[in-house]
Amino acid sequence: MRDLFKKLRNIKDQRYKQAINTSSVSFIAQIVQMFTAVVSVPLVLNAVGNERYGLWMTLSSILLFVTFSDFGMGIGMQNILTYAKAIDDREKIKKAFNTTLSFGFVLFLILLLVAYLLLPILNLSVLFKYQDPSIAKDILPTTQAVIIVLSLGILSGLIQRTFDSFQEGYYSRIILLVARILSLLLLFWAVKAKQGLAMIILVSNGFPNLLLFLGILILYKKYDYLLFRFKDISKAVFFEIFRTGILGLGASIAIFLLSSITPMLISAHYGLQESAKYMILMRLLNFVILFVNMAFLPLWPAVADAYIKKDHAWLNLLYLRINKIFLIIGLPTFISLLAGSKWLILFWTHNKTVLPSFLLICICVIYTILSVWNTIICVFLNGMSLFKGQATYGVIVAAMSIFIAHLTSRFINSEGVVLVITLGMLIRCVYLHFELKNNMVLKMKVETNV
Repeated sequence: MRDLFKKLRNIKDQRYKQAINTSSVSFIAQIVQMFTAVVSVPLVLNAVGNERYGLWMTLSSILLFVTFSDFGMGIGMQNILTYAKAIDDREKIKKAFNTTLSFGFVLFLILLLVAYLLLPILNLSVLFKYQDPSIAKDILPTTQAVIIVLSLGILSGLIQRTFDSFQEGYYSRIILLVARILSLLLLFWAVKAKQGLAMIILVSNGFPNLLLFLGILILYKKYDYLLFRFKDISKAVFFEIFRTGILGLGASIAIFLLSSITPMLISAHYGLQESAKYMILMRLLNFVILFVNMAFLPLWPAVADAYIKKDHAWLNLLYLRINKIFLIIGLPTFISLLAGSKWLILFWTHNKTVLPSFLLICICVIYTILSVWNTIICVFLNGMSLFKGQATYGVIVAAMSIFIAHLTSRFINSEGVVLVITLGMLIRCVYLHFELKNNMVLKMKVETNV
């Protein structure tokens, strides 16, 4: 282990250095975000009450589909920018950036029109059950605030992906770090000034997205050729980005289905108590997935850079190194989680009724291991623009897993449902692993023959 970290400190490869810089800042930013969440949740809960807080969380979950409304253009832009950056094609960079940014603004305006022209004529109150009648007047402004936050997230996401494609993701992470601290201060103000729930949502969630979008000023200063011009909007580049992006969107939806439908299946068939056990356990285990994402996702543009430059030996070596790190750090971590999850949950919640069974812990830990493996594989597939398998077979596997879990739910318990979903994740990972290895081997053979 000591030798491994010595090697990381002495790395001279620029791709590794930039990825490590981004990962390091991401780790700090995530600690700040966790701290602000620990402080803000009870603060908001006590300020607005259980039902209004529940309204916020429910609307955020229901409207999460808005984040998919860019049709994967952000993913497509990131890969094209990374490829163009690798060959220093500035013309392609500015066309891809300005075309995608324009599309993002169009979506932003459409969502605002929906929020302020369509929603007011709908009776949204019939969608919710509540005891406090005064909540009825909060439903519309709260829904509008959530839509604003999510639509701002589309624009800020494009800026973050641009930084990532230039292997400078640490800029966007630093902006988010500062934004989280400032938004917490604004949240204290909103609560003390007795602002409504809509304003609380805007200052706590909308402000970070707005500040991240203003990171475009840093991009303009560093890369003056990115300055927006209507003549740089290209129909041909739009369709090129869209073709890549729509497959990337399918890949995102596939993994979203596997991770998001399970609690709905459990609550529908076995009740909210069983769903609570699963959700609390997964919230604990998700810290591992979060750490892996922070550590490995910054390598996506590095993989794309190596792929476009046909540095396939570097790609194979990186894959071996990542799997070695996973084994060295991951195995002790997951053994500890198997042994200590119940104690950690009891310490965290002080509630014995939400303690999961040991069988559920085992299955969920296996699912988490597979999620980590999936992240590692997808970093390479995404960097190499191999979205098709994820978007097609990934969606099929996810849909079949959910369908089988639903059909067999009357014969199995909640652990059985999670096991079915976990088996689906295993099939997905095995398929994607062989797809990646086949492409790597094929490229190595072609390179050797040349």
